[in-house]
Amino acid sequence: MDRFHAKKSLGQNFLIDNNILSIIAHESELNDTDVVVEVGPGQGALTQVLAEKAKQVIAFEIDGRLIPILEEKFGQNEKITIIHQDAVSVDLDAFLKSSGITTYKFVANLPYSVGTTVLQRFLRTSNHPQLSLLMLQREVGEKIVAQAPEMSYLATFVQLFGKAELVKRVSRNCFNPKPKVESVLIKIIPHKKPLLPLEKLELFLTLVKAGFSRKRKMLLPVLASVFKISQGDLAQAFAEAAINPQSRPQEIVVGQWLTLFSLLENQL
Repeated sequence: MDRFHAKKSLGQNFLIDNNILSIIAHESELNDTDVVVEVGPGQGALTQVLAEKAKQVIAFEIDGRLIPILEEKFGQNEKITIIHQDAVSVDLDAFLKSSGITTYKFVANLPYSVGTTVLQRFLRTSNHPQLSLLMLQREVGEKIVAQAPEMSYLATFVQLFGKAELVKRVSRNCFNPKPKVESVLIKIIPHKKPLLPLEKLELFLTLVKAGFSRKRKMLLPVLASVFKISQGDLAQAFAEAAINPQSRPQEIVVGQWLTLFSLLENQL
């Protein structure tokens, strides 16, 4: 770390705790046939641990200052590929296809500044990760694993794709430089079957975003106002979706949103 200064603007907090690295290696359930995609490898501490168990590790690093450090460390390791590119802007579907990757695991200590954006991009791909194990800011991670009556837009989005669970809370002392906030390690196991066709995702999210746009208000009148649907028609749809007409969006689980969407799809 002496020859490198982390950039706050890139949300760089490098994981240095060997115990946490071991927990990540265990929880990622890696074997020698697995391909791992990592975002933000930093100086490669996690990359090294992943490569010891996986068949291949592909790591996206945006910071050009880190590329020589990573290449010096891993240049002779055929199992590790370092890509100097921003994971926020890369076409993941095209990349995975051109690389011949059909299944992979997404394991990363995500930079706080882009953590939710990167996660959503990976989940939106047609080739979803078969497992995601991610270090995130504690507030964000706890939102993702939240259940009713404390759901959020982010929880609804992520849980549409898989079961999210909190693996471990992680102290600030496990990073260099120390972040101002605590972190959490979360795991996302995809559903066996998609809950929604990918081509309907954006329209579904339009409904959910509208609901959470005024999350302190009752959901029914908010949706009626946004989509110009009569409250009587909405009340009937709520009844069919087993939603209390006085509910607020944080009280609604993914299954109820999906039923409501199927009933309202043509009116959105």
